[in-house]
Amino acid sequence: MPNFNFQINLLRFSSLFVFLFTLISLLFNVHELYFLDEPYPFYNYMQNDVIRTIYHFSVTLEIVVAILSVLIVFKIEQNVSMTILFPVIAISLILSFLIWYEIYFGSTFYYGEVRDKHFLFVSANSFGVYGSTVFLNYALLLSIFKNAKFMKSKSILIMVLGILVYVIQYSFYKLMEVPWRLWLS
Repeated sequence: MPNFNFQINLLRFSSLFVFLFTLISLLFNVHELYFLDEPYPFYNYMQNDVIRTIYHFSVTLEIVVAILSVLIVFKIEQNVSMTILFPVIAISLILSFLIWYEIYFGSTFYYGEVRDKHFLFVSANSFGVYGSTVFLNYALLLSIFKNAKFMKSKSILIMVLGILVYVIQYSFYKLMEVPWRLWLS
């Protein structure tokens, strides 16, 4: 039976990592939204209303995740309730969806002279598939954490599932490469 302190520390470290990742992602997203000048190659891309809306939602939701992940870090030993965990899980899933929607929209639809944004795998909002992996794994970890039986008996499985989340997303990205014309990005 794994040590409960290990599980607490795993969740605390994951929350701290997500907090730092989200801060860096916020800087990137805010820069893309507000500080691009016209000579920037993707200026036209970032002027598209759908892309801007995705980024605005992403920035707003990342601020909430950053605040709640800090709360989890400090309240984890006081048995964090689902009133904190559920919104973080839901927002993490929404952020992952926004990333994939930008990859889809940015590679499929024509929105001006610039056909695509190069390397959408990483340069989509919240660092693309890497950000989606972080948010999905965090949602997975938080949902497993509230299931005490599963968390105590399957700590290794948590790491395997985390790797599997990335492999599935990468495979999906490769599968969608032709229909979404991602080879151009």
